[in-house]
Amino acid sequence: MYRFSKDGLNRPVEDDVRKLRALADDLERLAQDQQPTRTDLHRAPSLSNYWVDLRPMYCLKGRIAGHPRIEGPTATTSDLWVFAPELGWARTYSRWYQLLGNPHADRSPPGFSIDTGGL
Repeated sequence: MYRFSKDGLNRPVEDDVRKLRALADDLERLAQDQQPTRTDLHRAPSLSNYWVDLRPMYCLKGRIAGHPRIEGPTATTSDLWVFAPELGWARTYSRWYQLLGNPHADRSPPGFSIDTGGL
């Protein structure tokens, strides 16, 4: 969240603008039935033994590999925007993730169903 005062914004916006533009581009491609490419997923970090959680927004938690800044063994992702466990991928606020193995549905928030991808 940003705070705006008489001095302006409390922090730079460039990183969020870049990430939101990338997310918007990815959402447009998904709306056109263009799933992430093999290259997209090959470059993406992977999560295994993962589950959906709340941060208070939905996010993913699990064993992380290949992330540019997080070494693990486990991690919490940024906000979850698109969740496709049956297709083996997810899109968070900041990046794509490959989803490996079976999710821990029993660790998901009350009312969230991995099978239906939501509430």
